[in-house]
Amino acid sequence: MIPRTTSKLQRIIILSLLNSPSLLAQEQDSSEANLNSDSERLVVEEVFVTGSLLPKGDFVSKAPIATISSTQFEMSNTTNVEALVNSMPQVVGGADRSSTWGSGIATVNLRGLGENRSLVLLNGRRFVPTFPDGGTVDLNFVPVGLIDRVEVLTGGASAAYGSDALAGVVNFILRDDFEGWDFNIGSESSEKGDAEIHNLNVTNGGSFAGGKGRYMIHADYLERDPVFWTDRDISNGIIRDGQDANGNLILVEGDPYYWIFPTSNIVIPGYSTQSIFDDAGSDLSMAETQLDKRKNPNEGFYLQLPQERISLKGNFSFEFSGIEVYADAYYSKSEVPTTNEPPWLGWPTSRSYTVLVEENPYWSEQTKQIVSEGYIQCGWCNSPWVDENANGIVESVDIPWIFRSFQELGSTSIDREFESTQIELGAKGDLSDSWGYEIFGQVGKVDSFIDANPLLNPDRIQQALLVNANGECMDPSDNCVPLNVWGNDIGAEAYDFIRYPEGAGLSSTKTEQIVVMGTLSGNTADWFSIPGDPGPIGLVFGFEYLQIDSKIKTPRFIETQMYEGYAETKPFSLEAGIKRKSIFAEALIPLVSGRPGIDFLELELGFRGADDQQTGWSNTYKVAFSYYPTIDFQVRGSYNRAMRAPSITELYQKRSQEWAGVWDPCLDNNPLKWAGAIAFDSTIESFSLLEASPELAETCIATGLPEQNLYDINYYQYSGIGMDLGGKRDLDPEDSTTLSMGMVWTPEFLDGLSVSIDYFDVEIENYI
Repeated sequence: MIPRTTSKLQRIIILSLLNSPSLLAQEQDSSEANLNSDSERLVVEEVFVTGSLLPKGDFVSKAPIATISSTQFEMSNTTNVEALVNSMPQVVGGADRSSTWGSGIATVNLRGLGENRSLVLLNGRRFVPTFPDGGTVDLNFVPVGLIDRVEVLTGGASAAYGSDALAGVVNFILRDDFEGWDFNIGSESSEKGDAEIHNLNVTNGGSFAGGKGRYMIHADYLERDPVFWTDRDISNGIIRDGQDANGNLILVEGDPYYWIFPTSNIVIPGYSTQSIFDDAGSDLSMAETQLDKRKNPNEGFYLQLPQERISLKGNFSFEFSGIEVYADAYYSKSEVPTTNEPPWLGWPTSRSYTVLVEENPYWSEQTKQIVSEGYIQCGWCNSPWVDENANGIVESVDIPWIFRSFQELGSTSIDREFESTQIELGAKGDLSDSWGYEIFGQVGKVDSFIDANPLLNPDRIQQALLVNANGECMDPSDNCVPLNVWGNDIGAEAYDFIRYPEGAGLSSTKTEQIVVMGTLSGNTADWFSIPGDPGPIGLVFGFEYLQIDSKIKTPRFIETQMYEGYAETKPFSLEAGIKRKSIFAEALIPLVSGRPGIDFLELELGFRGADDQQTGWSNTYKVAFSYYPTIDFQVRGSYNRAMRAPSITELYQKRSQEWAGVWDPCLDNNPLKWAGAIAFDSTIESFSLLEASPELAETCIATGLPEQNLYDINYYQYSGIGMDLGGKRDLDPEDSTTLSMGMVWTPEFLDGLSVSIDYFDVEIENYI
C-alpha cells in the first residue's frame, strides 16, 4: 500500500440562468436573504445540498460543488449522462460509449482517484453498485429524462455518506413534480451520417385524494449504433510510442496493416527462428513469402459501442395524519456487446500440443525432415520427441508453441448484459415546527452477464491433431473430426468439434444491497439562539445499516484457462458479503450575521462512526466554514477526514500467482522493438527497426550492464515479475484527508453569473 496524492488549483467559470435549478443561483438567493432583518428576511425553501444531510435554507455549500442543470442536458441532447458529466473539469473520463476495452458500462471517476472511490447517489441516497469492487455504479441506470440537476462534490464526504465517498460524490437529483404527460424524442448522428443514437422517453405524473397523494411513472428507451475503428482515419492506423535518434519520446505512425499467417506458425527447438507454413499447409517457409497476407489489426473493433437500453422509474407518496409514506422503484436493462480478435491457437493457454510427424498426412517430406532435425539436434531441449525406428524422421513431437489465428471463424463476440432493480420504502414527518424525521429501507440488485464466443477446447484440439496417415483421428471418440491447422481453413465440421458449446463460457455476477437509514433533523429555534441572533443551530442525527452481498459464477474451464480464444478470466467465482453499521451527526452553527465586514459567518461540523464487519470501528469527520464579507462574495474552506473500507473483491477474491514478462531493451539485439519504435517503409513494404541511440547505450551501461554485453540477448534474456493477485482479508481501510479553500463571486449587477476559484489537496493513505 502506498499513499496517493492529487493536488490542483481548479478554476471554474459557470454561467447559469436564474430560472434553472442550479445551486449557484440558490447561493445568490440565500446571500440576499441574509441582508434583511429578521422581520423582513425572505423565506427560502429548504433544500438538501450534496455533502451534508442537513436541509439548508439560508445556508449554502462550504465545499466546491459544481452543478449541471436539466437545461444543459436538454440543450446538448444528451442521451447518456456520462457524456456530460465526464466533460466537467473535476472528472477524469470514466468508462463511456467509446471505452471499447471497458466492461460495457458508464462510470464517473472524480479527480482520477478511481471509479470505486466516487460515490454515486440518486436523490441523495446510495444506488446498488454494479460490481463488488466497492462503489462503481453503471450510470446507464439513471433516467436522463427525469434529471433535475447533477451536483458534483469533490473531496472526502465520508462524514455525510460513509465509505466509498473518499474521492467525492456525484448526486443525481430527479424531478418528482410532474403533472400530466411529457414526451421526449431525440436522435443524433455524426457529420458522416453514422454513430446514430435514438432515444424516446415518456413520463406521466399527477396527484389524487385532494393533493394528499402523488404518483409518477417514467419509461425510457435508447438504441445506439456502432462505429468501428476503421471508420475513422485517426483510428484506422496504428500510433505507437517510439524514440527518435536522440532517445526522445515520439509518436510513430505505423502501417494500418500487419502480417498475419493464416496457417500455423510453430516454434521448433534447435532453430533460432519460428517457422511458418504456407497456405497449403505443406512446406515450411520464411515470413517473406507471406507479405501479401495482411490484416488491419483494428478491423472489427468498436469506436462507439452499440447499446440497447430500457429503463423504468416510478414513485408514489401519500400523506395522512402528518405522516408521508412513499415508495420508489427503478429498473434498467442494458445490452452492450463488444468484440475481440478471432481465437488464437496459443492464447491464453500457451500449452504444448503433440503432433505426428512421420505419418502426418498434411506435411510434406521436407517439412517432416526440418522438424525432425530441429528436435534431434537440440540436445538441451526439453520438448519430447520419439524416433523408435531411428530413421531420422521422428514419429511424434511435442511442439511447445503453435500460433495460429483462426481468421476463418470471424471475430470473437463478447455479449454483455446488465440488469438493475432497486425498491425503496420510507416515511417522514414533522415532530414540531423545528424538528422532523425520516426513515427508509432500500433493497437493490444488479445482475450482469458476460458471454464470449467462440471459445475452443484444447483437449478436443489435441485429440483432433493426432491424425494417422489415412487422415483419421487416432482417437475417434465423440465423433472426432480431424483438424488441419496447417492449412488456411479448418472447415465447419472441425470447427464444430473443437469449440465449446455456445454460452458455455457465460459468467454471471449478482450484487445485492440492503440499506436502512433514519434521520432526525431540525434546529434550536425553539430552545435558544446564539448571541447577536445570526440564526438557530441546525442539527441532524442518524443511523445507517449497509449490507452488500455478491455472488460470481465463472465456469471452471475459464478460471483455469482451459480454452483457446478471448474471454474474461477474472473475477473468479466467489460468494461473500460485507456489513456496516454507522451513526452520524452534523451541525450548522451560524456565528455572525449583519455586522460590519461580516455579512455572514457560519461553521459546519460533521462526524460519523462506522463499525465494519471486517475492519472494525473507524471515525470520519469534517470541519468547514463559510464567510461572506459582502453579500456577493464568499470565502469558503473545509477539512475532511474520509475513509474507504476494502471491497468484497479486495477482501475475498481468489488468490492467484501470475508472472509478467519483462524484456530488457539493453539486452535485446533489436533493443527498440519492445518499445514499439517501428517505422513502416511503404516503398519496400517491410518493417525496419530504428537504430539504438548513443543515449540509450549510455543509460544501459550506467545501470551496471557490462559494455561488452550491450544488446547481448544471451547475457540475460528474460526476467519475470511475480504478481500476487486476489483478495487479502487483513486489509486496513484507506484513509484520506481533503483540504479545500475557495472563493465565490456572484455579482448582483450581472444576473446569472457566478465565478468560483477553488484549491484542493487530497491525500490517500493505505491505498489499495
